[in-house]
Amino acid sequence: MPNCFCLISREDGQPVLLTEIDNRMCQHFGVEPHETMWHRYWYDCLGMSFAMGKTIAETRELFPEDNDILDWIDANFTVDAWAEVGRARA
Repeated sequence: MPNCFCLISREDGQPVLLTEIDNRMCQHFGVEPHETMWHRYWYDCLGMSFAMGKTIAETRELFPEDNDILDWIDANFTVDAWAEVGRARA
């Protein structure tokens, strides 16, 4: 099961820092970025869904109240999720 994710820019195919995505999202929705909280907690809910390997369509079913955010993410990014295994013990 994946446990990590990143969002890849549809514009240039490069991963974008999640804090930068939050700043762009806030700008798009006309709100000031918060110093310590994600806009509408998108990372905590939608990000967890992506990290669990859910697609945007599956995430829409889980969080229908966030369709506007998911529309914006889907228009600008693709989701990449993967599993990471910890380091081997010596």
